[in-house]
Amino acid sequence: MAQQRNTAKQDSGVPTDPPPPVNLILINPVEPVSPRPIWPVLDPPDGRLKPWTQAVMGHLVAFNTWGYIASFGVFQAYYQSVLGVSPSAISWVGGVLLQLVGVFMTSLATEYWQLFFAQGVCTGLGNGLQFCPVTGLVATYFSDRRVFALAFVLVGSGTGGMLFPGLVKTLIPAIGFAWTVRILGFVMLGTSIPAMALLQPRLPPLSFLSYENSNTLIIVTNGSGIVGRLIPAYLADRSFEPLNTSIPLTLGASLMMFCWTAVHSTPGLYVFALLYGIFSNGLQGLWSSTLSSLTPDLIKTGVRIGMGFTFASFA
Repeated sequence: MAQQRNTAKQDSGVPTDPPPPVNLILINPVEPVSPRPIWPVLDPPDGRLKPWTQAVMGHLVAFNTWGYIASFGVFQAYYQSVLGVSPSAISWVGGVLLQLVGVFMTSLATEYWQLFFAQGVCTGLGNGLQFCPVTGLVATYFSDRRVFALAFVLVGSGTGGMLFPGLVKTLIPAIGFAWTVRILGFVMLGTSIPAMALLQPRLPPLSFLSYENSNTLIIVTNGSGIVGRLIPAYLADRSFEPLNTSIPLTLGASLMMFCWTAVHSTPGLYVFALLYGIFSNGLQGLWSSTLSSLTPDLIKTGVRIGMGFTFASFA
C-alpha cells in the first residue's frame, strides 16, 4: 500500500518523502597515487669551470682510493719481513674491501688480524663508498667529453699509485712504519677536504616509493621466490637437469633487468618485482645443485661449490 501511495504521489506531481540516510563505511580506502614529479633535466654543462672542478675532485678521490690500493705491494713486502706471515695471507688484506680511520688504525697495528680489519675491511669499505658515487656524479656533468673526463678521474689511481709507494719507500727507513702510514693519512685528509667541499650533485635526487610500498615490494619479490625456487627445481629433477633449467632462468632474469628501465608506475614496479623474483630466485635456487651435478665425484662437491661461490663473491 505504501508503495502504491508513493507511486500515486509521483504521478500527481507531489514530492515524495526523501529516502532515509545511508551510512557508507569505506573499508581500506585507497589513497590516490600522486604522479611522479618530472624534473627538468638540463643538458650537461660540459666544458665549463664547475664540470672540470668535479672531474678534478673525482681525480683526488681516485688518488686516495685506487692510488692507495695500487701501493699495497710495498706494504706486502714490509709485512712479510716484519710479521713473518706468508704472502698469500698478506694478500687477503689488500683484497678485502672508512678510509682514514682504517689508515690511522693501520699505523697502530702490530698483529696480522689488526691489519686485516684496519687496512683490509675498514679502508677498503671506505674506498668503495667514495669512489663509486663520484664516478656517477662526474658523468652527469659531461656529454661530449664524458669519456675523457672519466678517464681523467681514473688517472688519479696512477698519480696516487706513484706518490704513495714513493713516500712509503722513502719514509719507512727514516721515521718508521707507524709515522709513515700516518703521513699517508694526512695526505689523504688534505686531498679529501676539497673533494668533500666542492663535489656537488648536478641532478635532483630520485623520488622513492613510500615506506609501505617498499616493504610490500620486498615481500612480493621474496614471496614470488618460493614459486621461483620450487617449480624449476622440480622440473630440473624430473626432466631437464639443473644446468639446462638454469639457462631460461638466466635469460629471463637478464631480460627483466632490461625491462626495468621501462617501469614508470607503481603497478608496473609490482609486476617487475613479481617476475624478477621468480627468475632470480629460481636461478639462485639451482646454483648449488648445478655445481653439484657437474661434479661426478661426491667427495669434491664441497670444494667445487666453494670455488663457485668464491668467484661469485667478486661480482
